[in-house]
Amino acid sequence: MKYILHILVCFSYLTSNIGHAQSPQNDGYEWKLLPIPILFFTPETSLGYGGMLVTSYQKAGLPVSNLRVIVSSTLKDQFATNLHLDHNIGNRDYRIELKLNYRVYPLKFFGIGPNSSFEDGENYTPEIFEAWLYGEKKIIDNTYLSAGYYIDRYTLKKTKTDGIIQNRNIQGDEGGMTSGLRLAMSYDNRDRRYASKSGLLAELQLFSFLKETGSDFKYNQYNFNLKYFYSPTNTGTLATQTLITSMEGEASFRLLAGFGGFKIMRGYYFKRYRDMKAISQQAEWRQHLYKDFGATVFAGIGQVNNVFSSALLDDMKTNYGVGLRYTVDQKNRYNLRADFGFTPESGFKPAVYVAVFEAF
Repeated sequence: MKYILHILVCFSYLTSNIGHAQSPQNDGYEWKLLPIPILFFTPETSLGYGGMLVTSYQKAGLPVSNLRVIVSSTLKDQFATNLHLDHNIGNRDYRIELKLNYRVYPLKFFGIGPNSSFEDGENYTPEIFEAWLYGEKKIIDNTYLSAGYYIDRYTLKKTKTDGIIQNRNIQGDEGGMTSGLRLAMSYDNRDRRYASKSGLLAELQLFSFLKETGSDFKYNQYNFNLKYFYSPTNTGTLATQTLITSMEGEASFRLLAGFGGFKIMRGYYFKRYRDMKAISQQAEWRQHLYKDFGATVFAGIGQVNNVFSSALLDDMKTNYGVGLRYTVDQKNRYNLRADFGFTPESGFKPAVYVAVFEAF
């Protein structure tokens, strides 16, 4: 705990001395350049460090657009670089989203299904390139239709010779390409995209990965994501999220539906549980404390299986935790967070997460 508080104090000092460079508005936009030093900590990475450069631009009264570039490394020899463009046209009449990721990230794989054993966890190292390109159009107020393309290509640089991946005929044990089309429809009336305080996001996504789209893995994937935010007081917000994923076909073990990590079911290792079907729910209370500081309490439930049946609701996995917050940018609500997640599986020893942006 003392170590995490030291990170927060150092980060708050660094960011308090960063200038928010703004250009004149002669092009109709207000531009802001925000360099952010990154210190993060998760069970999967140990201590990580790097930098993020956020370029935001906005016309008066219209939604903000931004370009984020992140480069990071960790004490576990993990490296990642990420570019994310979120460009709004008009009053979000159209939106273009582009993501490019490259990472070499040693992780653990525990097997597939709801009864996989924590003791079976084995190390593997994938080298991954990912790309998303989506275009979105407003249909009516707060309702959007989007289409795009997704690519994930990876090779396995290292696996356990006598482990699960090599000895159990796991789909994707030799790497490969997942490539296909994405369609989505969403309703979104949140007040802000990040650290929302009010509103609802309901999104239904369809991915289709076929031989014709260059994919080595042939399957369809359906995602339903529901987020709700309500602030009964000026200083407190209730945030909830429900995630349901269903996959039909043959998907790589890396991309199977599941939970665990710094975004969903905090306290469990990243993708601790994975299978063709997954459901998870989490709720969080976010409380402002003083100036740029805040705190949270959260809890969640989740389960995976290979079919949708009553078994998916049996023996639900649980988590809960507490967190601290420091707001780097008040206008856009960019938060640094430190979360402490607990699960029955870990003997209620906390998994610690220090990251930028809220979990959802």
